[in-house]
Amino acid sequence: MTKKELLQSKKVTLGLSNSMITDLIGFSDRTQRDYMKCKIINGKYTPKLLELLQISLHDWNNANDTESEE
Repeated sequence: MTKKELLQSKKVTLGLSNSMITDLIGFSDRTQRDYMKCKIINGKYTPKLLELLQISLHDWNNANDTESEE
């Protein structure tokens, strides 16, 4: 599973919209999009995002940064 897939699946599981995530974390819409698309992987909001989406550091670190080529 990629980091992007992990973020998206947790977002859906928890029933959070992009605007809810933006409001709860307190970053801009553009920053939120960059995090959710994994353009930013380890930024200053990463700990808050992982906590909000209930993603353990173990799961985050074990997820692939990009999709593997098959």
